[in-house]
Amino acid sequence: KTSTTKCGAWHKADGSGGIKLTGNPSPSGKDAKRTVTITDDMIRDCIVNGKPKSGMVAWGKTGQVKPADVENLIVYIRTLAPKK
Repeated sequence: KTSTTKCGAWHKADGSGGIKLTGNPSPSGKDAKRTVTITDDMIRDCIVNGKPKSGMVAWGKTGQVKPADVENLIVYIRTLAPKK
């Protein structure tokens, strides 16, 4: 539910990204080249602390996404990129 209600508007429902609010367009979770270089800690930091210059909200700091949901989102993001 979190992924569709909070993340889908910026990363699209299918996780393909490309929406530009400010700064760079939202990243795609389907880009296997990109996702292999991104660590879980980097994803966690983005979700919890946000990236204000890009428009990414600090969902964890606002309390809108709970710690367990952050971990579930990381697992979900890892399912989006095609497997080799």
